[in-house]
Amino acid sequence: MSADQLEIDVLLYVALNEEFEALTSAFAEDLHAKLEVTELTDLALQVFSVSVTSPVLKKEIRLAIVPAGKMGATRAATVVSGILGRSSCNNVVVLGIAGSLSDDLQPGDVLIPDSVVEYLANSAAKNVEDKEEWELETSGNSYASNPRLLNRFQYLKTTHREQFERWEADCAERYAPVATEEVRAKMGEAGFTMRSEVRIFAGDDHKLASGPTVGKSEDFVEWLKSKVDRKFAALEMESAGVYDASSLREPPPRILAIRGISDFADERKKLIENGTKGQFREVAAKNALSLLLRGIEAGFFEPVAPEDVKKKSGLMLDKRRKNG
Repeated sequence: MSADQLEIDVLLYVALNEEFEALTSAFAEDLHAKLEVTELTDLALQVFSVSVTSPVLKKEIRLAIVPAGKMGATRAATVVSGILGRSSCNNVVVLGIAGSLSDDLQPGDVLIPDSVVEYLANSAAKNVEDKEEWELETSGNSYASNPRLLNRFQYLKTTHREQFERWEADCAERYAPVATEEVRAKMGEAGFTMRSEVRIFAGDDHKLASGPTVGKSEDFVEWLKSKVDRKFAALEMESAGVYDASSLREPPPRILAIRGISDFADERKKLIENGTKGQFREVAAKNALSLLLRGIEAGFFEPVAPEDVKKKSGLMLDKRRKNG
């Protein structure tokens, strides 16, 4: 792989080193493949790549992983812009862990949001009438996930049963040793009953809150859902930057967020982390990657040739002219 021009079908953005380490071991376990590494000459980044065979497409899909080594939307946007500037990549996936904002999503589940909301973007601080207090008035940026990719993952269980059942079996094997009776009992004492299996939550108007704040407070979660958007399902810190950087490309790549749920974004976060010694973070990251790999095998990320993009754009323009 050249450091000047990267040959990529799917760009995978990963923020933290612990997420990347979990994914590295998952690649070895799942694909029995070693990642190839390219150190870029003009960016302090390394790109790790691997070929994933798609039996459906009868070809290999080139997947490139870029670990940023740092949290936050600013870093994410900078890194993704730099990679897309030297690649004709048509698919971007931001993958990692997130904290649940809903009792429906429990540790181990995987969320593919309908949209990503940068909840503190364009916010304004204003005084509260008749009180010596101030509050934030929000007006966040919202980014939509690619509808085609989202739809395909929504119906993976129906359209590609073999890939779905493999994902489900792999998740169950990882989940059982971590979700012990002791952990379940502690969660029960906190008023939450854990399911015995993990699930995919894709689309269905689930929104991902993306911003600079780590959630460890029930009051903060209440503020997010009551003052910003009640449909927030999970919280993280990078996806808004990845989506924004991708949206500036012309034509833009298809983009998706795949987030493994590692804990809850409130007081239960500490309970989960102490009870499992952080093991759910690794489980969540691996469950998310496993879902991505099954999607690649199912042909969800078929390469899109530049001439096809131009052809589609031309057809849409002709259609508008006829209807105009």
